[in-house]
Amino acid sequence: MTDKAEEPPQEFTRYPRADIEDLVKNKFKTFCKEKCAECGKPATKRFNSMMSVLVVHMIDSFWCRDCGRVLCESHRHQHTCELIDQQKERNKNITHEQLAAQIAEVEARKEAKSSTP
Repeated sequence: MTDKAEEPPQEFTRYPRADIEDLVKNKFKTFCKEKCAECGKPATKRFNSMMSVLVVHMIDSFWCRDCGRVLCESHRHQHTCELIDQQKERNKNITHEQLAAQIAEVEARKEAKSSTP
């Protein structure tokens, strides 16, 4: 027999950083009712007594920057992002030269981005 509370919710919202900031700043009551993407339990209920101005600076404590999910305290550092798993799977099958080329490409993009005003 499976327990419904332990099954992950079927649908969850992926929030870009700007959207989660907007939710915290402008729809704080709705934000405080957000469910954890892993277990479905209230993920942000602990912020009910705080001001939204403070919570917006604590986004990394409940939001995963890799996958955009809102997560409870117990799952914030334990969940696995499928995006990272896919990247690991791709990297497992590439050669050293291909990996070096990818790293060089990322570095070149960073330099180009930082030099552009």
